[in-house]
Amino acid sequence: ASLGLQESQLRERERELERGQQQSESALEERERAVVTKLAKLEQQLEAARQEKHDLLDSVENLKLELSSRPTMRDWKAAQRRIVKLESQVQTAVEALEEQEIEQARQNNIFIPSSRAVRNPN
Repeated sequence: ASLGLQESQLRERERELERGQQQSESALEERERAVVTKLAKLEQQLEAARQEKHDLLDSVENLKLELSSRPTMRDWKAAQRRIVKLESQVQTAVEALEEQEIEQARQNNIFIPSSRAVRNPN
């Protein structure tokens, strides 16, 4: 009877160990699934970060190209001064041409509307 009791206890102990092993395997499988899921999410985030890095590098390159094609502040200010000077020269030329036209019209006794008449400061 003692031998049968020991055998019964050993079988019970074996079943307990098998249940514990199955629980451990289940827990490990669940943990593995969670790690695989997390790894997949991290890989997606990494790919998104790589794409964003690529896009940002493209943007930086485009901005560098755009910046290099623009004049310096010094050149821009010089161009602005030149524009003002040229506008003044154009205005002077237009006024001189109008004065000449008015003078020719007077010499030919042609009526000139007062809005175009240029007063002679003399």
